[in-house]
Amino acid sequence: MQARSTSFKRIGLLALCLALAGCLVTPVCMNLLRERATFRLIASIKQGDTQAALAFLRQGVDANARDSEEKPVPFWYQVVAAFRKAWRGEVKTGSVAKPHMLELAIRTKQALVVKALLESGADPNLVTAEGVPVLHLAVKEKQAEIVTYLLAHKASVDARDRSGQTALMLAAWAANLKIVQMLVAHGADIHARDKEGQTVLMYASSGGDPAIVKWLLAHGAKADVNVKDNMGYTPAMEALRHASYEVESLLFEAGAKE
Repeated sequence: MQARSTSFKRIGLLALCLALAGCLVTPVCMNLLRERATFRLIASIKQGDTQAALAFLRQGVDANARDSEEKPVPFWYQVVAAFRKAWRGEVKTGSVAKPHMLELAIRTKQALVVKALLESGADPNLVTAEGVPVLHLAVKEKQAEIVTYLLAHKASVDARDRSGQTALMLAAWAANLKIVQMLVAHGADIHARDKEGQTVLMYASSGGDPAIVKWLLAHGAKADVNVKDNMGYTPAMEALRHASYEVESLLFEAGAKE
C-alpha cells in the first residue's frame, strides 16, 4: 500500500510539473511561431513578392510589427532559450526602431500589400524613425493609389514631419496634381506653413509646374500670393530662383507684387 501511495504521489507530482511546463512553453511556442511568420512576411515585402506577403497576412500576422534584420535560429533552439528566459523572469521590453511593415511596403511601392496591411489593422499614421509620416512617403514616391488607401483609413492629412512639412507641400513640390487634388479634397490645409514659414504655394512655385500653381490659385491659394517666408521670400521670388518663368507670370497675374 505504501509503495502504491508513493507511486500516486510521484505521478501527481509529474502531472503538476507537466502542467506548469505547459503553461510556460505553450505561450513561448506560440510567440515564436508568430515571430517566424512575421519574419517571412517582412522578407516577402522586401523581395517584392506581393502574393506571398498577402498569404502571410491572411494567417493573422501582426500588421503593425517592425522589421528585424536577424534571421530566426532553429525553432527548438528558440524554444529552449525562450523557456529559460521565462523561467528566470527575463522579459523582453520595448523594440528596436526598425521600419514597420507598412513603411517597407510603401517604399517598395506594393499598393496591394499596403491595402491588406491597413485592412489588417496597420496604423495609417505611423511615423518612421526619421520622423516622417507614412503618408509623406507615399507622396514622395508619387504613389496615388497608396495615398488613396491611407486617406481611406483615416491617415492624418495635415500630419507634419520634423521640418513642419505637410503631405500637400511635398505633392505640390513634386508636381503631382492628382495627389494635390486628392489631399485638398480630404481637407488638407492649403494655407499651411512649415517651420521656415514657407507656404504650399511656395512649394508649388519651387516645383515649377504651372498646372499645379494655377490649380492652387483657383482653390484658395491666391490669398498667399504675397506671403513671405522667414527669409523674406515670396512665391514669385521662389519661382524666379528656380527659373520657373511661366509660374512667375501666373503669380503676377494673380496679384503678386514682388
